[in-house]
Amino acid sequence: MNRPYIQLSPALRTVGTVETTGTLDYHALHVKLQRRFVNGLSLLTSYTYGKAIDLVSDNDGGVTLTNVYNPGYNRGPSDYDVTHTLSASWIYELPIGRQSRLGGWQVNGIVYWRTGLPFTVIQPPAMLSTGVLNRPDRIGDGSAMDPSVEQWFDTSAFQRTADATGTFGSAGRNILRGPGQFNVDLSLVKATRFGRVQSELRIEAFNLFNHPQFAQPATGFGTALVGTITSMLSNPACATCGTTERQIQLGLRLRF
Repeated sequence: MNRPYIQLSPALRTVGTVETTGTLDYHALHVKLQRRFVNGLSLLTSYTYGKAIDLVSDNDGGVTLTNVYNPGYNRGPSDYDVTHTLSASWIYELPIGRQSRLGGWQVNGIVYWRTGLPFTVIQPPAMLSTGVLNRPDRIGDGSAMDPSVEQWFDTSAFQRTADATGTFGSAGRNILRGPGQFNVDLSLVKATRFGRVQSELRIEAFNLFNHPQFAQPATGFGTALVGTITSMLSNPACATCGTTERQIQLGLRLRF
């Protein structure tokens, strides 16, 4: 019986424990290539191949494990785990009229690519005995052959547990991966000096190629939208841009 204390008090419905315990393992390979500013060009490229594994990924306290009797049941890739991450940035001063007022042109760019974050397939509603969300049984791999926003993972690879009261599903935590990200930001800058006044005109494009940046799919097994993606990511590189569709902005800075 997964509620042994009910034998002592039949009216007992909830028993909670709080522990400051857990495990976190992180291993990574990090490579960095840098070309310092020479002949008007500088480059910085970094690549990370990593793996983070934990029991829970909430650092602010209050986390309820699915199975408090077996914390290892929750062990899996961290919510923030990314297998491959590549970023590159450059600054290039265009060789156009460098010694005249026609000069001062500069092109800056950032390329960012990473594989998807993990997610867990859950089985609503909450378990009757614990009050926390369960996971279904896993009967297949779960990865879709050709993932799309209509079906990001194979929902037929899961089935509901036979007992909704206290049977924990066999599907692991964070066993599937959501969409990755690819983004190119580019800016063209024209710097000009008029006596003691310096001006900088900037044309900036976020997500230059308008590459779609999808959020995670719906993970509630048995719900109408399970496996589908219905939203886009927010744009961390541009706080005023909202979502990640292409954004172009024009700016002028004066210093005197």
